[in-house]
Amino acid sequence: MSKLQFSFSVLDRFIHDVQKPVAHPTAGDAKRASSAIDDIINNVPLIDELNVKGLRDLIKLAEKGKFTDMKNKASEAISDYQIIESFYKKKVLPTAESLESKDKEKQPKLKEVTDSLLNPSYELMNTYTSDDRPHGQDLVNSRLLHQHNTTEINERRSQDVSFSIHNQNPMITDISDTNRPTKVAEQFSALYDNEWTDAFDAIARLEGQKENIEKEIIIYLDDVLRNIYVYTVKRVPALVDNIALQLEQTMLDPVSSTKEKVTNPSVIHNSKFQRYAKTCVKETAKLSIQALIQDFKKTELRPSLQKYQDNFGVNKYMDKCLEICWFMNVLDPPMVLKWPMEHQEAEDLAENFRHYTKAGIQLDFAVWPALLFYDQEGDKQCPTVLQQTKEVDKTETTATEQALNSTATKQNSDVAKPGMIEKAKTGQLRGGTKHENKIVENQWSEWKPTGIQDLDAIREILNEALKGGQSSIDLLNQKVQELIESKQKDTEMIEQLKQKTEELSRLLKEEREINEKHRMTQTQKEMTEKEKEITELRKETAGMKEETEKLKQEVESLRTSLSKAAGEKLTDGNPTITDLSDPNRPQKLCEKFNSLYDNLWTDAFEHVYKDENNEKLAAGRLVDIFRRCWEFCRECADGQLEILQEKFVRPEVVTEEINRQGLIQTFSKSELKMIKDARKAVAKHTLVNLTQFYWKTKARQKEELRPYVDACMEICWYAAINDPKLDFSFEPIKNKEDFRGYTKSGKFVDYLVWPAMYLHIDGPLLYKGVVQLKDNEGEREQM
Repeated sequence: MSKLQFSFSVLDRFIHDVQKPVAHPTAGDAKRASSAIDDIINNVPLIDELNVKGLRDLIKLAEKGKFTDMKNKASEAISDYQIIESFYKKKVLPTAESLESKDKEKQPKLKEVTDSLLNPSYELMNTYTSDDRPHGQDLVNSRLLHQHNTTEINERRSQDVSFSIHNQNPMITDISDTNRPTKVAEQFSALYDNEWTDAFDAIARLEGQKENIEKEIIIYLDDVLRNIYVYTVKRVPALVDNIALQLEQTMLDPVSSTKEKVTNPSVIHNSKFQRYAKTCVKETAKLSIQALIQDFKKTELRPSLQKYQDNFGVNKYMDKCLEICWFMNVLDPPMVLKWPMEHQEAEDLAENFRHYTKAGIQLDFAVWPALLFYDQEGDKQCPTVLQQTKEVDKTETTATEQALNSTATKQNSDVAKPGMIEKAKTGQLRGGTKHENKIVENQWSEWKPTGIQDLDAIREILNEALKGGQSSIDLLNQKVQELIESKQKDTEMIEQLKQKTEELSRLLKEEREINEKHRMTQTQKEMTEKEKEITELRKETAGMKEETEKLKQEVESLRTSLSKAAGEKLTDGNPTITDLSDPNRPQKLCEKFNSLYDNLWTDAFEHVYKDENNEKLAAGRLVDIFRRCWEFCRECADGQLEILQEKFVRPEVVTEEINRQGLIQTFSKSELKMIKDARKAVAKHTLVNLTQFYWKTKARQKEELRPYVDACMEICWYAAINDPKLDFSFEPIKNKEDFRGYTKSGKFVDYLVWPAMYLHIDGPLLYKGVVQLKDNEGEREQM
């Protein structure tokens, strides 16, 4: 027996023990089965962990002693074992036997067997001579066939992996499924809002103004939903089992009539049949609705709920309830309806329920159940749902067990039966079962010359001797001598059996040592070859990792540069994109401009009005101060930008005699943006010096107007260094729609009170200006 054959025999024994109704595999059996799977994966190509997932799960349960869960996993594990065993017998075993028949003295290397499976042309090329060796299109066809088979195997593995991810996983759903959990929840909510309300109104019209009629109607509609929910909970697993059993019977016996009635729906089906059945029920859920509605109303609807069945609104409510409950239960895992329990406190109810029309601390009656995504607590949410159980059929006692029971009965008897010693003499210890041999060995070891067996024989001889008198003394001595000789023969036979047993044990031990040495030698050769291959692959992998890391760094650098360039290009001179972290962006300046007019302008107007004693002159003076500040800041900003460019290019030049127009053209947009950003970064420091210089040279205003002038300088300077710079309009005649009235209404402009503010030159309006209007036509033109 080869190593692989021994591994498959270990797995076969493990599966056989799992299927027994009483005996269970031990942790040692599970460990040996796990080692056998490792040997199969390491020595059989195209078999990996994905093919033995069910076996691995079953072995883990056996190691933990969870025998109940093992029964549920048995069908999937048996399916995995049958698949890999079939693959081994069809692909690997014939190849190994043919190689052994050609060269019995020399064992084939594992690499040759692997090459014959991975490359279909490998064995084909070795069977031909140099003259008739296939080449050209024949060799290409064989390789294409191998690629097609490999692709098909990979697709099947991908399907199995996808199913294992989605199977009973509510966190992963198919967005294209119109009946996915979220959509079912929406339908359930719409059911309460629409059909439930219509049914309630219809019953209320029929019953009229009865006492407590509202509570009776709500309880009736809730009982209808409970009845339908229990019906669908029972129907879905029964339908799945029925379809799975029919699939299994059709696949195992395709020649029989498919119209035969299924008689054993509780059988444990293959997991694949269950999977196909669940998918079939889910995909055809809409087609089953009408038949289910008719069956429910005919067989399952309780008599107490048939009172309003003929009403259109109630009938529509029943149909919609059954449709949504059916969609809930065909999901995998199914969704769950949860009703409040009696005498449940309000704090416990708040997690899944809300009050209907009254709030309180105790439950009065249930109006509408909560819909759970799946059974989160693992318990039975609906008390009326029946939990299906599976029973294991008791098997009859085999012939061997009957023999063991019979032998055990003999062992427990007080006196050994006649022929017991003869049974040991005739070789029962060699030919019986292990359990039978142990029993007989125990009985034989208990036999002694002073035992009950010999006492009966000696008592019989003494009785005969006493009856015969002195003449029977010789006969007595003869009988005793015969007993002694018989015992000696029995002892010699036992010694011979012990010697033969020891010899057999020694031979078995030597054979095991020889096999182990041979296996170790083969393993060492294979490991040496594999280590060389692994070393080469590691070197290649290390080189590829280094190249990948370099490429990643280059891509990251290029991505950063591209993002930076795109951002600069997008924001440079673009007033529609604003840096929200800039406290002096156009929107904030507009707010300061509005605050200046509402607060400081009003205070300044009072001081100026005392001097001028005329509103028109006072308003004109304040507008003129703002205009002068704006012109001064705009000129300083343009000059500062030219000087900064000059200093960056010609730091040695201290005079202003230079062609600045030529210098501006030497800067790119990104470089010019960096200079503008640097100017904005130190703008608050620049503003302090600029304001002091303005007061010394340009202001010529009273000290009472300093807050107003400083605020005008701040707004004008930040507006001037903005990219692009903001703009102000002091001519209301050109932009009539951008100004509003001051204190009077009319059709004509009398004088300007406050300028308008724009995002940039000829840009959108940020703040409307203010003008004083009049009715009579004077120096100003009509608005």
